[in-house]
Amino acid sequence: MSLRGRLGALLLVFLLTCVPAGGSSGGALVVEILPDRILLDSGQEIPLARVRAVFLVHSGGQVPVPWELISPGDRVLGLEAGKLRIRTRLVRGEFLDARHGELLLGPENLSLSSRSEVLLNGRPCRLEDLPRGRVALARLDPVTGQVWRLEVVDPNDPEGEHEHSEVLAVRAGLDPLEEVPSRPLRAKEVLHLALRAPRGGLAAFDVAGVVQGLPAREVEPGLYRARLVVPPGLDAPRTFVLGRFLSSGGTSSIRVGPVLSLAPSPPGILQFGPRGRAWGRAPIFVRLESPGASVEPSRIRLWLDGREIRTGVIRRVDLVWYEPPTELPAGLHRVRVSLEDTAGNRTQESWVFQVEEAEVEELSNCSRTSFGWRTP
Repeated sequence: MSLRGRLGALLLVFLLTCVPAGGSSGGALVVEILPDRILLDSGQEIPLARVRAVFLVHSGGQVPVPWELISPGDRVLGLEAGKLRIRTRLVRGEFLDARHGELLLGPENLSLSSRSEVLLNGRPCRLEDLPRGRVALARLDPVTGQVWRLEVVDPNDPEGEHEHSEVLAVRAGLDPLEEVPSRPLRAKEVLHLALRAPRGGLAAFDVAGVVQGLPAREVEPGLYRARLVVPPGLDAPRTFVLGRFLSSGGTSSIRVGPVLSLAPSPPGILQFGPRGRAWGRAPIFVRLESPGASVEPSRIRLWLDGREIRTGVIRRVDLVWYEPPTELPAGLHRVRVSLEDTAGNRTQESWVFQVEEAEVEELSNCSRTSFGWRTP
């Protein structure tokens, strides 16, 4: 390599390793992924030969992921010693409409990039030809929220492609023998993928919205397998596995496989109370959200002053509610709640509130609703 070439390579590595993870720009934006390099919006290129490992940065840290997880719209936070760090975001919903550069997806209105990649069942598609009401997954620039890759899956296969596909079957499960996962998958669990097709070809898998072209190995004649470790932060309550196959004769086939749920994020707590000072019969409540799997009401537990409350508790996927049957004594009271979703992710919260002595005259003519509390 010439001196100029060496200096150019050193400059590239220097620029990429100096991208601050918490900077105002959020890092360089991936705009295109070529077979041998990644193109960034800054005009820089990352040769894949220099990338030894890819790490997905999320709220809890960073985890290694296959490089096939990288998508246009992801943010590159740095490249150091062959380790490429990226940040990304995934939104799932139903494809409703797209006009004037805006994408209506589920409850969210998202903005499309002029270079957005649009796929239907794993193949390029015009935006206006996408079927309405189908499952759609959008990979977003985590800084601007702009959609760079939109994948829509239509399991009905309207063009009858399955009839001509060389892919005979696509399976996915928590173990190699499962055909469909028995429950949502948590972060760092292994998804086992399998595909049946003629021997001697090349096979790969997509998990819509998450990974594209994950290579498979032919473990026995006509049986191709791959594994995916579920990455944290990319929740897909309903997504599909797609099997890709290239025969020895050069024929390309895609088949829509099983639907599955990826739930790497635990349930979240939006609000809880009472907090601070409270009336002796103030309801104890927790409002919930679940980005991945649904909260399992039977796995919600509530403790008050160290004693588990087993009766009188309203348990819902979005709410925990308990009204003490009698007034709590004055003083400090401790509350703890734990919950679990259908994937097995757990969340807990604890807090204290103060019940103060109240004068009887002050409360004798007041109803519970005058304090603004009503059972939901």
